[in-house]
Amino acid sequence: MTVSLPEEDSRFLNAKGFDWRVEPNGSGGYLILHDFPVNPDRFDRSCTDLLILIPQGYPLAGLDMFFADPWVKLHSGELPGQADVPQEYLGRKWQRFSRHLQQPWRPGLDGLASFLAIIAKELRAKE
Repeated sequence: MTVSLPEEDSRFLNAKGFDWRVEPNGSGGYLILHDFPVNPDRFDRSCTDLLILIPQGYPLAGLDMFFADPWVKLHSGELPGQADVPQEYLGRKWQRFSRHLQQPWRPGLDGLASFLAIIAKELRAKE
């Protein structure tokens, strides 16, 4: 099965200069963003790969949670809250960030760009 993102999402990722690919997962896909920037003043690294599950029916179906590999830790050595569960995808053990939208997914308004803004806010935030 071939899976692809909506053209709007592909244009967004390319315009932002992301190194990305989509892999099928049976009912949807895995979006992998290589070397996603992370705030090195807060975390133990400056980048990590991100994985976002693309559900069947996206963009009408919403995005939820994200995953990192290599794992990111705070400078204290602790893992960020609600980011301590490993999940295996594509032969890698990803760090699950259990993050959920504060409001219901709004098809036609929400999309990959707004979801990545939430991720970036967390991973690029100061302590």
